[in-house]
Amino acid sequence: MNFFKKLYQSYQKSSNDKLINEQEVNLSLDDSFVHNFINKGGKFLYCTSMDEVSINLIQILQENNWKEVTCSDFNLLKITRKTGTYIH
Repeated sequence: MNFFKKLYQSYQKSSNDKLINEQEVNLSLDDSFVHNFINKGGKFLYCTSMDEVSINLIQILQENNWKEVTCSDFNLLKITRKTGTYIH
């Protein structure tokens, strides 16, 4: 009897997992972007201050061994000046 109970519980667990995975999830556009970006191998960094933005940018540049950045947004150029990076 114990064997059948374990077998039934195992079947029930896998059925519940399958139902959970098949449920439709409605994400906001932002959440959907982050979810897909991460699933494709991207790294998502959430910053709450300009200091965090500068620190993360410096770390990205160092991690990728980048010496130059191309940027056409004037506001972003202000941030890159703090990193000491050559900007196009």
